Amino acid sequence: MQITEIKSLFERIKRLSSGIERKEGAGHQWSYTFPDGLETTYILKNMRNLDEIEDDIANLFIWTWNLKDYLKELAKTSNHNPEEIETMINSDRNLQICGDIANGLKHGRLRKSRSGSYSKLDRLKVEIPHTALSSITYRGKEVEFDISKMKDVILSIAVLDNQGETIDDGFNVLSAALSQWETYFQKIKQAS
Repeated sequence: MQITEIKSLFERIKRLSSGIERKEGAGHQWSYTFPDGLETTYILKNMRNLDEIEDDIANLFIWTWNLKDYLKELAKTSNHNPEEIETMINSDRNLQICGDIANGLKHGRLRKSRSGSYSKLDRLKVEIPHTALSSITYRGKEVEFDISKMKDVILSIAVLDNQGETIDDGFNVLSAALSQWETYFQKIKQAS
């Protein structure tokens, strides 16, 4: 494993990170049936498809966690002990949560939890303050939100434990986990 290969992987992760920040798109819609049987369709005009954003977040968790294996290989070829990485994971809650989420996404469920909480992602949440809207239009069973200031739209994705309780924000976990990997990578590069 070469340093240039790890740099390329960090660049891929940076591109994926930029992708989850992109909110503009052709629009997104979904329908909801209320307990009384009334179905309403909600339309987010100018918004990127939320399922695509969730896909990008899932991919980012998986690739961020995959850095572990790449860094272990680099450690072997750089006269570092690859077990340092396991020690780092065992002492860092964000890396543990990242591992739980990535492995859960990859395998469908977790048999063992690094964090002890069997962490998983909730659905993407979108906050659209009135400052982001040009208009709200009601048409029969449809409600359309015309979003004109995408920078005001706030995305979040909760990390849930095995009881369904929120333990963190997915974006915070990703940022902290990436920061840990980057710090370790810099350590190896400086020693080379």
